[in-house]
Amino acid sequence: MLKRIGIDLGGTNISIGLISEKFEILQKIILPVGQSKNVIDDILLGITRLISDDVAGVGIGIPGIVDSNLGVIVYTPNLDLAGVKIREAIEREIKTPVKISNDANCAALGEVLKGAAFGEKNAVMLTLGTGVGAGIIIDNRIYSGELSAAGEIGHMILTVDGRKCGCGRNGCFEAYASATALIKDTSEVVGNFSDSLLLKNKIDGKTIFEAAELGDVCAKIVVERYIKYLSEGIISVINIFRPGKIVLGGGIAESGGFLINPVNEYIKGKCLGGKFLPATPVVKAILGNDAGIIGAAML
Repeated sequence: MLKRIGIDLGGTNISIGLISEKFEILQKIILPVGQSKNVIDDILLGITRLISDDVAGVGIGIPGIVDSNLGVIVYTPNLDLAGVKIREAIEREIKTPVKISNDANCAALGEVLKGAAFGEKNAVMLTLGTGVGAGIIIDNRIYSGELSAAGEIGHMILTVDGRKCGCGRNGCFEAYASATALIKDTSEVVGNFSDSLLLKNKIDGKTIFEAAELGDVCAKIVVERYIKYLSEGIISVINIFRPGKIVLGGGIAESGGFLINPVNEYIKGKCLGGKFLPATPVVKAILGNDAGIIGAAML
């Protein structure tokens, strides 16, 4: 049985898994970034612990923009790796084929192969975290576009001349639908609600949704507004790609039905041709961090 190694490169940790032909994680190790002289050495340290003669290839999911064809990292926001020929550097040491892709692409592929979008040929995954990451799967393959730079759904414009986004533009989907945006919205208004549960707890995506579920007025207001922004962006994604499923990942998605159900209700009938076409279901990702490992391995 041929196996593959999948690597999810993060800002603080590197998750490395040995994956079977049935997309099962046989072994997994997590190493801190910076354990060796550089990230390449960190990755090689993990690979050497798992590699054997029956490993057919290695895949690496990288946070940022990568050139999958050349195996080069173009830009990573939290790691100083711009211009690094990572495929060449790894293959030189292990003599095994290496492929790379954006980490959101890998997570989306993992959810299609083994997770919430299993059985779907076409799916889009949105990761709701510091930003809004996205991975697009078309006919069971990652759609990466020219220079492997496609899929930046978080930077489509939701509101012209709207909120400032970290990318430098105004009105991006990410500026309204990320966990960062939700926390900012809440922090700006919570002082107007003297009895809010959020005044007693750390404000993050989890506590905001928990407070809303408990009936907290402030939390309910910001969550309802957040769901509206998120749903409007999802409607645009459905109109463009018409996937079999939309998968939501990231910390906010852990709110489960309290997020997923109102989103599905909001988008019902609002997509183009919605009265004549079946609704595209929005579902919660189920693999967690393992999605990126499995997807990377199967590049």
